[in-house]
Amino acid sequence: IEVVRGLYLKAPKHFPEPDRAPAAARRVLIDQAIAEGDLTLASKLQAGLSEPPEGTNRVMWRLRRAKIFILGGEPKRGADVLRALLDDTPVLTSDQSDRLVQVVFDLQTVGEDRLAISVLEPFLERVGAGQRRRELLYWTADSYMAEKNYREAARLYLRSATLLDPRAMDPWAQTARYQAAKALGKAGLVDDARGMLDGLLAVTKDPARRAVLRRDRQQLWLERSAGE
Repeated sequence: IEVVRGLYLKAPKHFPEPDRAPAAARRVLIDQAIAEGDLTLASKLQAGLSEPPEGTNRVMWRLRRAKIFILGGEPKRGADVLRALLDDTPVLTSDQSDRLVQVVFDLQTVGEDRLAISVLEPFLERVGAGQRRRELLYWTADSYMAEKNYREAARLYLRSATLLDPRAMDPWAQTARYQAAKALGKAGLVDDARGMLDGLLAVTKDPARRAVLRRDRQQLWLERSAGE
């Protein structure tokens, strides 16, 4: 590895730039850069490497590639890789879907929620009703919330809560309804938000959670009073 590093990272006058080095050399350098936490260099090195090494799982390799781009400062490239993966991979295994979602979380973590939405929405189109769709609706709502599109966030949180049962009040549904109430409040739909909190209070037994719901309900009242 040190020989390869010396050739392509320390002797630019005599050898190509790192991102134009032979694919085999770049793969060695990418692994080393990741091991050292230099994702910016790893991202630069993998530009143009569109094909995985022989014997490598193509989907997982592309997901890793997207992750490196995102955490290496090139989130748009990472999102492009994810969308292309969805376009040309008709079926993803459960493990592959889980990994894709984790990479989308990376987009959200670096504050690229619009890009996250651009991946989550086409992913949603191919997922049937079930817990996976419920989760994707919730995480898409999170990104709309971060983008301050509160009405759309509330709509998606509610779809997540009610997807399996319009009256569902299981823990997932309660969490999604609570987030919907927060989004509705931020959208100025105070009565709708309070009604949702009242519904949660009616089924919540835990004293600490009830205290939070009462506090939020009171805060909505105070905000309305201040605006009048």
